[in-house]
Amino acid sequence: WYQRRVTITAGGDLPRIDNTVPYQGSVKDICRYMGVPEREVCSVKEFTRPLVDVFGAARIRVNVPSSKIDCSNIFGESYVYLSCLDLCLDSVCPLETTPLIHNSCPGQYPDRIYTLANKSYLTFVTDTNPEGLYEQNFFQCKNSKCVEYHQVCDLVDDCGDFSDEINCTNHKVIAHKKGKKKKKKKWIPYRKLASRTLLART
Repeated sequence: WYQRRVTITAGGDLPRIDNTVPYQGSVKDICRYMGVPEREVCSVKEFTRPLVDVFGAARIRVNVPSSKIDCSNIFGESYVYLSCLDLCLDSVCPLETTPLIHNSCPGQYPDRIYTLANKSYLTFVTDTNPEGLYEQNFFQCKNSKCVEYHQVCDLVDDCGDFSDEINCTNHKVIAHKKGKKKKKKKWIPYRKLASRTLLART
């Protein structure tokens, strides 16, 4: 009931789901975005990167279900917030515990603003938030590239090394090989429906 789906028409291309949760005032309303019925209880919680206290970074306020839910059909930013707030039944937070330091994400975010994390090392934030707040909403890939939360666990290899999809429990990874061609990985959502209702592009 809380799942957003994209239905493919015959002969149509598979569009990518918009995995970015819009703000409702100063709150990212995941309950409304996911279509949670009004009878279900939701509450506003603060989200920060696990185990990291970044000086000056805004705490993201998210409206989420009050009890744990099945996240096997949830993707991108919603998956990150719910799993890292321990609101998914069988999912762990996909965010890496590797510190995001001042020179992480080389070549990206040229307007970064340096600050302290955990009162012990230099990191950075950006000010692209529509509310004018400083944020650090980045996933650091194994290859040092960084992607934003809406690109994590979305069935797309945004990192280029698959690391943004490794720690996700909303899909099954398969590898297939055609002739002498290199094996290609593909993510199949667990709730792919027989009616050709798919959840993201492959």
